[in-house]
Amino acid sequence: MIITSLFLICAELIASLVLRLFKTTNLALHIGFVGMVVNALNLIYQTGGVILSPQAFWIPLLIISFFLTASLTMAICWSGIVIAITAWMLNQSLHNTELPIKPVRYRNQSQLKARSYHNKLSF
Repeated sequence: MIITSLFLICAELIASLVLRLFKTTNLALHIGFVGMVVNALNLIYQTGGVILSPQAFWIPLLIISFFLTASLTMAICWSGIVIAITAWMLNQSLHNTELPIKPVRYRNQSQLKARSYHNKLSF
């Protein structure tokens, strides 16, 4: 998650430079939106997907920010991208695919044994 946060910071700095140097608001908005979408959707994905994530509030927040800052066409396009990725994550959750799909790493065998013992005790 730290990588996408750094990506967001870089994207916003590049967007501000593009706006200052080239005076192109559309390009600056696109660069800023890419950073926002990548960071927010990765945060949702890494914390369990749309259904389980406590960060799911970012989805409507992104869509609202698109319509408040961009033209109608650009806002509809970016909203479509966010909705499509959200629908994919929702489809994965409904088909019992755990998000994120990452193996759990243990430092040593005692942590692995403790984890499996805890799983046997939990209902």
